[in-house]
Amino acid sequence: MQITYNFHRENEDDITVFFTLTDDQGVEYQFHADIPKDVSDIQAHLEKNTRWYLRCIRLKEYPGSYYREYEGEDELEKIENWISKNAGEEKKPFKSTHEKPDPRDQKIIELEARIAKLEDEKQVLQG
Repeated sequence: MQITYNFHRENEDDITVFFTLTDDQGVEYQFHADIPKDVSDIQAHLEKNTRWYLRCIRLKEYPGSYYREYEGEDELEKIENWISKNAGEEKKPFKSTHEKPDPRDQKIIELEARIAKLEDEKQVLQG
């Protein structure tokens, strides 16, 4: 399982992070999540929470799953156990929450943020 930070959008109260999660079968999912503004290392935060995000994706794929009664060390493992025994045709197609990003897009976002910051500093200096 692998998770890769693609880009983010700062909101008033949090940060929306867009990422690619690849499960153990090699299936890629484009997904997003809101994280606290005080997170300093987005990639590390995503890696720490990878199983939780895959759990969220699995619940979207299998919205009627009755996985809670299954054995497992965590919610994801319970869902995976339920899927392996019961899923059959219940899987819904997963719709990505964003397109696979072009690395240039993140660079543009970073440059726009830098320009906005410089414009703010210019206004402060001009009084």
